[in-house]
Amino acid sequence: MQEAYFYNNPKNLIEMDSVEDIFNLIDNLTEMYLFRGVPDFSFNLKSSLERSVRHYQTENWLINEFQRSIHEYLPVESHPNNKFELLSLMQHHGVPTRMIDITKSPYVGLYFAASQYFYGEDNIRDGAIYAFMHQNLQSASTRNILKRSKFDFDVNWLSRFIKRDSKVFEEVFYNHQDDVALIVEPFKVNKRLYAQQGLFLISNFNNKTTEQIIEVLLPKELPQGSNDPTLMKIRIRGILKIEILKRLDRMNINSSTLFPGIDGFSKYLSEKNIFTDMYTKNDMHGY
Repeated sequence: MQEAYFYNNPKNLIEMDSVEDIFNLIDNLTEMYLFRGVPDFSFNLKSSLERSVRHYQTENWLINEFQRSIHEYLPVESHPNNKFELLSLMQHHGVPTRMIDITKSPYVGLYFAASQYFYGEDNIRDGAIYAFMHQNLQSASTRNILKRSKFDFDVNWLSRFIKRDSKVFEEVFYNHQDDVALIVEPFKVNKRLYAQQGLFLISNFNNKTTEQIIEVLLPKELPQGSNDPTLMKIRIRGILKIEILKRLDRMNINSSTLFPGIDGFSKYLSEKNIFTDMYTKNDMHGY
């Protein structure tokens, strides 16, 4: 998020000085929150498409090129049936899309905030967890959609139709002029999304960035009886990252469980080499 937002809303920027304080905080966050962890505190809530291109028209080129060549890599029966499935598949394989990966789990968010940007123990960048109230975001977006769009189904089922009908997807995220940012569950859950308790945050960012849209939508109202901020940014100090990874590893939250397969396991060995002392490594031989 832009620093001006947290400057104007200082209670939304959370600073913690100990691993214990961080875990105590996220242990007590309610289910009203969803999370995104970033390894560098300066990183904003941006999709890979926003980070990688200067012009939004590039999205159409990426989609067309992916569709032209997908037959070389997947059998016909595995091809996506609609726009949502297509972008989900592209996102999974690393093509820039307007989707932002988020998670239901604060611990998974904490892992992503702590797991990267090591430059030696004396130079580890601070990370961050973004936590936001998803029901508040959904309600504000739905109200904006209903201002201009008319659907022949109950709007409470909007997310379901977004996943199944390309026309609905395009109406909400491409044609709609008011701010929209919705949480959509994956239609087809793979092992990685299941392990990460993953969801997608999708916005119609043609005239604004995703972060600008969220800044506008989220602060509008609080759930009745709640004093908690609708949006928080929790700083994860670099000096605490190794201890956090150790603790998460004891909870079986690491790259080998979050990225099933040999690549995730290899990444786990690389990380564990950083946070495991030599005595423990030597002691592991000879089981």
